[in-house]
Amino acid sequence: LDYCDAYELTGDKAMLAMARKTWEFIVSGRDDQLGGGIYQTRDLGFLDPAGRLHLTGTIGGAINVAGRKISPAKVEAALLSTGLVCSVKVYGTPSTDAERHEEISATVELTPGTSLDALKQAATGVLQNWEMPRHWKIPRA
Repeated sequence: LDYCDAYELTGDKAMLAMARKTWEFIVSGRDDQLGGGIYQTRDLGFLDPAGRLHLTGTIGGAINVAGRKISPAKVEAALLSTGLVCSVKVYGTPSTDAERHEEISATVELTPGTSLDALKQAATGVLQNWEMPRHWKIPRA
């Protein structure tokens, strides 16, 4: 997920502005805002031999949904437990509702033959309503 993806999910122009700033940083080679060239995302992952990044979890960083603190790792584990996803990344995205603060979003790689509707249905058995992602993204292969 990048700022452009977050903009597509939320329509929040601040995400688009951050995408521009990030691109300007990359192009310029200067670092006025990203902490000495290192930006820690709090994501866990690894690079495979082909150089592809695989995200495997998150370090801390509870998602604040209307005052409830929701662990991305808990939602990821619940979605994986359905057996309907190969991989999943759960994260908070800004809400357009100021009282909600953030909303839960998930990027999932579905197992072959699985629909997003089937995953959502299965997830209702392992997640509370407030833990269910509101926004879903399925990356193109």
